[in-house]
Amino acid sequence: MSMNLNDINIKSITLVDQVEEQILSFVKNNRLTAGNEIPSELFLAESLNVGRNVVREALSRLRMLGIIESRKHKGMVLREPDVMKCFSKVVNPYMLSRKTIFDLLAFRAALESGISELIIENITDEDISELETIVARHIYQEDMKLKIEHEIEFHSKLYKVTNNQAIIDFQRMVIPLFNYVHENFEDFKIFNIENKKKGKLIKHEDLLYFLKNRDLEGYRKAITIHLKAYSQYIKQTEEKA
Repeated sequence: MSMNLNDINIKSITLVDQVEEQILSFVKNNRLTAGNEIPSELFLAESLNVGRNVVREALSRLRMLGIIESRKHKGMVLREPDVMKCFSKVVNPYMLSRKTIFDLLAFRAALESGISELIIENITDEDISELETIVARHIYQEDMKLKIEHEIEFHSKLYKVTNNQAIIDFQRMVIPLFNYVHENFEDFKIFNIENKKKGKLIKHEDLLYFLKNRDLEGYRKAITIHLKAYSQYIKQTEEKA
């Protein structure tokens, strides 16, 4: 097994970064899968002509990401990483730029529209009953703003209906963003007020109507309009910038 560092841009990354990338390239190029062993720390150090402490730090990073683990009598082996868990560790709105937060919100809106078919295919009468109970607790303010816990409860249920763990995990991951926007972006509410005046405000009750009737196209259009305030806010903010 040979390794070559020449393909890595050494101007922009540290030596540990290089070793980490080279190990990942080795795994990819050799099509290794979960359970397969990877070269020992000593072998990596000698092959890459670096100190064992550098290799150790690179392996520590991969271990923290859940990509490798140590097993008795086998040494280091690959494992299937929890992708969303790794992602969620860095989704802290206080650490992210406004642009990144908006990008994630836009992605969330696109995803929620895209999973419409999964929701309609999987939703049960029990799910409908639970959504009705959730909606019955809703109290809208004058600015058509719901309590954030009501927003989260309703949409979290929609994600659960998909029975897709990656989608469910994504929803949990972006919950801190909901709270952050709710607490910090007061000018966001004007879009709900304007959409209400234009008769274009879609509330959870309206979404529930289409879900009850298993109306895919109706629901897809409704959820897109329901999330319109996000795209309007993001667009206006970008134009001002």
